[in-house]
Amino acid sequence: MTDMPIDNDSTELLALDQELHPMTKSLDGVSPVYLYIAGQKSKQSRTMVRSRLKGIALLYGEIELDKVPWTKMTHKDALYIAHELSRPFYDEDGTRFERRPTTIRGYMDAFRGACKQYWLANELSHENYLKIKEVKIKIGKRVKTFERYDKQTVLSWCQALDDNTFKGTRDATMIALLYGSGIRRAELAHLKIENIFFQKKRLRVLGKGDKERVVPVIPWAFEYLVRWIEEKRGDNDGYVFSKIEQNETTYDDKPLSPGSVSYLLTNAFKKLNLVNPPSPHAFRHNFATKVKETSNNDIKMVQKLLGHEHLSTTLGYFIDNIDEAEDVVMNMD
Repeated sequence: MTDMPIDNDSTELLALDQELHPMTKSLDGVSPVYLYIAGQKSKQSRTMVRSRLKGIALLYGEIELDKVPWTKMTHKDALYIAHELSRPFYDEDGTRFERRPTTIRGYMDAFRGACKQYWLANELSHENYLKIKEVKIKIGKRVKTFERYDKQTVLSWCQALDDNTFKGTRDATMIALLYGSGIRRAELAHLKIENIFFQKKRLRVLGKGDKERVVPVIPWAFEYLVRWIEEKRGDNDGYVFSKIEQNETTYDDKPLSPGSVSYLLTNAFKKLNLVNPPSPHAFRHNFATKVKETSNNDIKMVQKLLGHEHLSTTLGYFIDNIDEAEDVVMNMD
């Protein structure tokens, strides 16, 4: 048994990923939904779109994407999917969750994209496709609030989890790196040994749109990474983090998925009985705030470290900081 659910990729999709990217081309017998996924610009985008479409497939009681009744979709399906995605859901422990508005929009974009591919293939009627396009989903914007985490708090979590087992040391190292570098969970999942600069304590990561950047790591967090490699994983090439079998076998040629990173950390924090456990993105937000404060509000530096294409995205990390905004307002004339 493994320590997480195994995500079995479709053989058809894997073949398409190699054959159709970067340019989508028609292939006889290939389902339009797979053509749509393979036509995405980057591997990360293809993975994200596929994951969202699989979530939509489950709403129709299907596992295989091409079994979903795409050719019969109408505007009523768009409304149904949006409604179901907006509902709260619960994990096996009864914990209540809600999807973020941006996540729901991502699902709906993937749905419309798949429908467009079937329309282009003349398998979805023009009338139904136009009605699907015209459906406007009103989704509010949630106010983001992120708790601040200091070194001592995060270090205490890492020390508690690091029980000298492969899983314990791996999970502690992932938390340390997310806190100490501000990288995305997908960037963490796809980090390779050959992309670590040990002397300078830096990482080369592959961000959105397959754009590379180099990021420095807080020294104590980098020490966790070194110990994980030297004492557990080994320094052979491949992905730094992977699934671990009960016999402590790792699969360095198979990366974790971004969802698996969240899954593993959620389970790790349950062991610590945290009431409000941080998400991978919360660590990223925390890192951005610390860089901003330490650099005397150098937003351009924050933008570069986080790998944001647009400065407005970086500014959005701080606009929602209610405590900071309140301090400013209370000191105004």
